Amino acid sequence: MKPRIRSLTLEVLAEDVLTSLGYNILDRNYRIKIEGIDVAEVDLIAEKNGEKYAVEVKAGTISITDIRQAYTNALILGYKPLIVCRGYSDESARILAEHLNVDVVKFQDFIVLSTPEEIYNVFFSTLVDVLLETISPAYQISKKAKVDTELLETIVESKNLNDAANKLGTTTKKLITKLKEVGLVRKTEHGVRDFNFVRLQALLSLILKTRK
Repeated sequence: MKPRIRSLTLEVLAEDVLTSLGYNILDRNYRIKIEGIDVAEVDLIAEKNGEKYAVEVKAGTISITDIRQAYTNALILGYKPLIVCRGYSDESARILAEHLNVDVVKFQDFIVLSTPEEIYNVFFSTLVDVLLETISPAYQISKKAKVDTELLETIVESKNLNDAANKLGTTTKKLITKLKEVGLVRKTEHGVRDFNFVRLQALLSLILKTRK
């Protein structure tokens, strides 16, 4: 499974688990800023009984390092730390989590109770979300009367954001602004999370445009 899809699937499962426990999901992939600079990212922001939680989602068991990360991020935000995972890697991790009051929700306590149909529905829903997130912006861009094909082609042919900015003779900050104007990056995003994802959208935009 590709990393992005795998990550999204885990977060969807985590959301389902937390929702079943009475949590409300307020935000996803929340960027933590200090003095305007990105310093970290929290997978989910949740709320329950008026208390907000900074949620980390881990595929496997958690170590002392994972617990410190969750605790630090939550401390910066002023929220309570919570980790959704498959348990503790060792006894020291469990003790530290209890000492720092880091709430831990274990995946297996819930997923083992899921039917094959429920698991299929989660994966299918995630796949649809990823496809829509990829294709919809490309389709909207291709419908525009004027499309900056040079920009799209440069994005497709570049290795990363800095490479694209250099080829276009601009700065990464200005390029991100341009990508937001075109529709390749959401205006609410603070930057480009996955450049390959943007490249794919640019390629689809060019393909759809040339087929008209």
